[in-house]
Amino acid sequence: MLMVTTWEEGTPVYQVFTEDGEEITADDGPLSAGACAECHTDPSCVAGQCGRIE
Repeated sequence: MLMVTTWEEGTPVYQVFTEDGEEITADDGPLSAGACAECHTDPSCVAGQCGRIE
């Protein structure tokens, strides 16, 4: 699985793909663009990067 962020007019567009290139971004749930946006905009993230950064 490959999670991709592209930008359109300054707005992030989150998508999920299989290794074969098939887009599997869901409308709801953990593979949805909304789930990506929720995590990447969390106040604990730094510049869109979440989790432990070393």
